[in-house]
Amino acid sequence: IKSASFPTLCDLLWAFVDISGSSDGSVHSDLLSAASGWLFWVHLRDIPEHVATYRDLEVDQWDSPIMVLLAGTTLAHGRLSTLSSYRAEGSGALVIVYIMNRLKAFLHLQSPPKVTHNCDNQGLVKQVNRLKASTPAGWWHDVTDADILSEIAHQAREINHVFEWEQGHPERRYKQEHWTPSEWGNHFADGLAAEAWDRTD
Repeated sequence: IKSASFPTLCDLLWAFVDISGSSDGSVHSDLLSAASGWLFWVHLRDIPEHVATYRDLEVDQWDSPIMVLLAGTTLAHGRLSTLSSYRAEGSGALVIVYIMNRLKAFLHLQSPPKVTHNCDNQGLVKQVNRLKASTPAGWWHDVTDADILSEIAHQAREINHVFEWEQGHPERRYKQEHWTPSEWGNHFADGLAAEAWDRTD
């Protein structure tokens, strides 16, 4: 976990600043493992003057308009027959809502914090949003990777979670100077997912 800017994340939540999140997943070329990357971030222009900040050197972000507040990577769990990009993406999305939910309690926030969460898996975004709008009794019926998706929907209900699709890999479409803040977030999440296989622990 890259946490040097975690104090800034807490200060922004106390200041009722809306936070953005990005998550992505990746399947290893041998198809025997999958991983996810996730991060919380904020556009530099949205940081109030009274919140002390410095850019986290743990994530290469110097050319971007966003500040990475907390980021990490993890291997996705599941039987070999179930490991997929979809499950990896879901694992990253679960981290976003789970951490924000825990921060709500840890910081004793008076109102549910808002996180606008971007993900490049359109099917996952649609399915989670469908579950969030339905009753929990039906979450386990005919849902791929229901163990992860139902938990995302459960955790998201305790916060103001806006889950949106973001087309991935902006580097394949145009130059960095034309990227939106959320495309920068997706780019960083993609890189973090790939770091899972570089870990020594």
